[in-house]
Amino acid sequence: MHFTRNQQVTIAIIPKFSALASILGSLSIIHEILVLDRRKLNRVYHRLLLVMSVYDVIESSWNFQSSWRIPEGTENVAFALGNTAWCTAQGFVFSLAWRFPFSTFVCRFTTFSSSKTLGKRRTSASGPSHGSTQ
Repeated sequence: MHFTRNQQVTIAIIPKFSALASILGSLSIIHEILVLDRRKLNRVYHRLLLVMSVYDVIESSWNFQSSWRIPEGTENVAFALGNTAWCTAQGFVFSLAWRFPFSTFVCRFTTFSSSKTLGKRRTSASGPSHGSTQ
């Protein structure tokens, strides 16, 4: 498929806006957890959110570079400045973006939440343990 030069430039520039917004959002989450309220690190939810935000900053920085990593001279790609090695590395990071964080962190959070809830149920079901003297 052949794109006009204006379409190529648009396709190359648009990911920079969404990537920049994602980076800024993730950095604000990291700042909130690590600087403004470190007590949040005591909760599994916030620790997972922190790790996901760190990964998002890394992945979004690669997204920001979009066409810059595509090998120079590739047809129908504006601002292609990279080489094959960089293009392969970017493809690897993008494949991780879809496989690693969402499935892993959501599954782990669900597992941790379930085990914590089950622990509370077991404690409350066993009755009071106030040291009765009977």
